[in-house]
Amino acid sequence: MNVVILGSGKGSNAEAIMKAATDNKLGSTEVVGILSDIEDSMILEHARNYNIHSQFLNPGCKSSTITPHEEEVWIETILQY
Repeated sequence: MNVVILGSGKGSNAEAIMKAATDNKLGSTEVVGILSDIEDSMILEHARNYNIHSQFLNPGCKSSTITPHEEEVWIETILQY
C-alpha cells in the first residue's frame, strides 16, 4: 500500500512511520510522499533524509482552513502518487 503523509510540524510521528517502513515492519506499506503546508517544517527534512519525495504545498491563506482552490491543488497532488 502506498502512503502519503500530510504534516506541518516536527514530523516525529512521520519519521517513526518512515523508519518502520524502511525496517520492513509495515508489510508492503511504502511511504511515497510527504506533503506539508509549512515550507520549512522538519517533516520535509525527515522525508529528504529517507529519500522520500517531499513537497511544500501552499495552504493559500493563514487561517486553519485551506481555500477551496488550494484544497483541489492538494487533492490533485495526492492523486499523483
